[in-house]
Amino acid sequence: MKDNNSIDAAGFFLSQADIDKINSNNDEIGNPDWFTGVTEGESDKEGYDEYKEEIEPVVNEAADPEMARELEQAIKMAAYNATMPLENNESEEDIEPEAVKSEPATVESELAAVKSEPAAAASRAIIRIGEKLGDLQDAEDEKGISEIEIPEQSENAVADNAVADNESAGSEDAITDTDPGYKTAESDEAVRTTAIEEVQDEVTGPEPGQEPEPEPEPGEELKPIPEPEPEPKPEPVPVPAKTIVYERAQIEAAVAAHESLPSESSDQQKAAIKADRRAEETAIKEERRVEEAAIKAERRAEEAAIKAERRAEAAAIKEERKKLKKAYRGEGPARRIFAIVIGVLLIASAAAALIYLIGRGRYSTEYVAGSSNVVKVYAELEEGQDVQSSSDESGGSASSEGKKKSSAETASDPEKAVTDGGLELMDAGALVRGTEVRRYNNTETLDDIKLCRISVSDTETGEETEYYIDESNLAKDKEHVVQETDVWVRTPATIYEREYSPAIASFAPKGTHLKVIGYDKLLDNGYINKYKVEYDPVDTKKEDKAEGFVYGKYMAATQEEAKAPYNEHGETDNARKEKFGFELYGGKGENLDWYPYEKTKIKGNKFCKNARAMYLNSYAAVHPDAWLKIIKSTDCNAVVLDIKDGPLTFKAETAKELSPTSYKNAYVSEEKLKKGIDKYRDAGVYLIGRIVVFNDQYYAKDHPENCIKYGSDRSWPSAFSRDVWEYNVRLAQEAVEKFGFNEIQFDYVRFPEASYEMSKSGKADFRNKYGEEKAQAVQNFCFYACDQLREAGVYTSVDVFGESAYSYVTAYGQYWASISNIVDAISAMPYTDHFSGEAPWEHPYASVLRWAKRAAKRQKRIQHPAAARTWITGYNTPYWDPTVNYNTKRMKDQIRALKKAGLKGGFIPWNALSDLDKYNQYKDIWNK
Repeated sequence: MKDNNSIDAAGFFLSQADIDKINSNNDEIGNPDWFTGVTEGESDKEGYDEYKEEIEPVVNEAADPEMARELEQAIKMAAYNATMPLENNESEEDIEPEAVKSEPATVESELAAVKSEPAAAASRAIIRIGEKLGDLQDAEDEKGISEIEIPEQSENAVADNAVADNESAGSEDAITDTDPGYKTAESDEAVRTTAIEEVQDEVTGPEPGQEPEPEPEPGEELKPIPEPEPEPKPEPVPVPAKTIVYERAQIEAAVAAHESLPSESSDQQKAAIKADRRAEETAIKEERRVEEAAIKAERRAEEAAIKAERRAEAAAIKEERKKLKKAYRGEGPARRIFAIVIGVLLIASAAAALIYLIGRGRYSTEYVAGSSNVVKVYAELEEGQDVQSSSDESGGSASSEGKKKSSAETASDPEKAVTDGGLELMDAGALVRGTEVRRYNNTETLDDIKLCRISVSDTETGEETEYYIDESNLAKDKEHVVQETDVWVRTPATIYEREYSPAIASFAPKGTHLKVIGYDKLLDNGYINKYKVEYDPVDTKKEDKAEGFVYGKYMAATQEEAKAPYNEHGETDNARKEKFGFELYGGKGENLDWYPYEKTKIKGNKFCKNARAMYLNSYAAVHPDAWLKIIKSTDCNAVVLDIKDGPLTFKAETAKELSPTSYKNAYVSEEKLKKGIDKYRDAGVYLIGRIVVFNDQYYAKDHPENCIKYGSDRSWPSAFSRDVWEYNVRLAQEAVEKFGFNEIQFDYVRFPEASYEMSKSGKADFRNKYGEEKAQAVQNFCFYACDQLREAGVYTSVDVFGESAYSYVTAYGQYWASISNIVDAISAMPYTDHFSGEAPWEHPYASVLRWAKRAAKRQKRIQHPAAARTWITGYNTPYWDPTVNYNTKRMKDQIRALKKAGLKGGFIPWNALSDLDKYNQYKDIWNK
């Protein structure tokens, strides 16, 4: 009874490190992307233009003329082979390509080869190119790097550049004497002589027995190297073509680097940098050109080979036709026999094609239809197959997709069936309604039933499986796969105004007949989510039929099935036995619905099975910091936040529409509450939003017509009123959408505590529109709320009095088993000062244990009970005159008692004030 305590990234040139990197990985040569860039924000366009004007002609002349001619010749030959297809009245002797006119001898020999072996000739062209490339590489390997020629700009050009650089010393850009590398410009002739000698030394290599001088790092002066002991010159090691090309660039770079030693002028340094850069770019461009030319030649040769092969095939077919014609033009019996054989073959081929097209080749796409979620199918019995083993005794589907079938509707017959056409069939189980199939034209008749041959494709493997199905169980579109026209209400059901809306149109009691006129969607198991139905409204005497939507899971195919009580686990029998000594006017347990409610997992929302929760009233929800300190210092994993505890915590749009007084008296704006809740979410706790349902004085003021009328009192909204249901569920949906709760907890899901006296007096108007018992109304609200919140992606819990765990239906309509059967969590309130006896609050362990054993017994009455997450006493007792301090020990005693009895869904200490001092006093209870 919470109301008892309610308050509220270098440069464009290559460094030595870059050169080392390339030498270590030749695959990167030709892809300069990793070293290109701009140094200190300066543009490189000027340097690039000079490179293109001065170096590009040298690069073009460096290509081997003999190799170029050979490559061109091969490409011409390959192109000729590929582009000269045979025409109708032409032969290859009639065609004279341009290549014959230019080099007749070579091309004629190649042409002769093409005539005899066109594909091999093209392949030889490719091999010749490869051999030429290999010869060139071998020649360079034998010479070694020391004999590689440098493009013609070498000695004189280098000497001229050196003189120019020397003369530039002393200019405005020259390096001053403050620079460590400063030196005075020398005479032109001295510079020229020195440069030529150094280039010749580097090109021709060291004298025998002399080690080459090490290449200086940029900015490093040359140091004298002592002469080593003479050693035999090592054998030259073969160097890959790419490396040879790049070594040439390295030699040029060495010349430039030698000239770029610190001098009197910065222009001399710039010239050295440019020379280094140009040499590198020259090498890279040369390599690219050679590689691209080779790739293009290979590609063209391959294409020529393919085309030549095609021409050869065409020529072979043409020759075969000539032979056939000669045979046909022969004389005597050979001609007649040949004609007969050809005729028979043609007729047989045509007949086979016709049979295939008519019997098995033509199909249409259709869907499995029926009045139940699965439909029976048959399979052709193969020779020697065991009939018994073909039946699906496990209750699985005949479909390769692994869908289930209903054992009641697809009972397997072990005997084989023979159709009028003599086809032997056996029962193959069932296909789920809505399954897409291929329907073929060939049919069979079995006991006056027309069976169509179909095939089903496995969505994962694509494998096709064939079946036979009753023709009436096929539909051309999904709109017509549902064939039932009538359903009966098995579980009392809410009728909705629209497909996806909580708006209630009416209510249908158990056994009600409904006419099916449509549906919203087909589920994966072949069942219907919601039927669109026509019905006779229970609440009016109108002759006109109304329309609405009902959940298919609450419907049955026959009236008999609908009216039969569910008693597979003895639920109904147990409910019959559990009675109080006299009538409490709350209803009978046997009249409640006991079909198991499916408590499915919600994707992206993990249910909190064992909650160590903290209750937070409206103030604590809006001002979270102090409470967050406790939460972060303990193992608290969930919080219960007030959305509506009588007064609203925030100004909800739902209240603005349906309860203006509630909206006017709301505590804070939506924005303020959201800031607080976001902080709790960031702390990683499971968020439970609490809504008091039927104890709402503000709503009662706005809608007295929906409240219990007892004398002049209209302060308690009735649990029979569907308007009250809709208001609270819409409020819950709005809170979930705006604040992202994981769960909604409904409190005060009951009639008033004085319901016994009210009912006994006979003077109370409970607004009972549909003739329900109080416990039925409470249970039906749970069905409605859980269905709507499940679609919103959250779980549902309900608070109950501790008394509801006893073996009778309470006067205010709460009955533990009937509620636990539906909701995800049931939260009882066994506060120690609410028990009878002598000061039970002084013995929290014993008092709670005695109650918890009763609750555990009620949990066993049903197959799929809710998680028992219990409210415990979190205040000093008794509440009317506190004398016992509920410290850490007494709190832990209650928790220990719950676990001892088997109620392991967690706990929530109730303290209406969310008292920080009290929470800090026993904060250890939230630790694991």
